[in-house]
Amino acid sequence: MEGTRREQLVTLLKERPHSVQELSTFFGVNEKTIEKDLQHLQKSLRRARTLALYVLPPRCTRCEFEFDARSLKTPSRCPKCKNERIMPAMVKIE
Repeated sequence: MEGTRREQLVTLLKERPHSVQELSTFFGVNEKTIEKDLQHLQKSLRRARTLALYVLPPRCTRCEFEFDARSLKTPSRCPKCKNERIMPAMVKIE
């Protein structure tokens, strides 16, 4: 893959949704760096008005409770059923 990390992020997120953890592992940087890149991309895409960055919220695997989509961090457990198996937030570009 060629280009800057942010350009590569756009390419990856157009293909399919990814979690911050997956992107962090793929690029070999910490999650905070990916979060900053995503915030920058969101602003850039908003200005360009051609594509948009969407966050699919974290979800409990047991009761399907959906968490707030504003945060990219995966909660530790579900407030409804106390399950600790939570699907992480997924990010995509359309």
